[in-house]
Amino acid sequence: MQDLSAGSPQDLNLKKQLYVLFRVYGLESGNVVVKVYVDPEIARKDRLLEFEPKDWTVTPRARTRT
Repeated sequence: MQDLSAGSPQDLNLKKQLYVLFRVYGLESGNVVVKVYVDPEIARKDRLLEFEPKDWTVTPRARTRT
């Protein structure tokens, strides 16, 4: 995934593959929400997502209020 991140606008024309991560939650509550992360590597760098390669989990980072 990291090798395929667009990273910068100049790199967009060079990439032939794209990773998209769909997060679906709220299934049991009946209030289903779908969050789409185009280029999850950018979300990781921006600290919006945390990846755990050992068990293949991805979790959104808790937002702190200031």
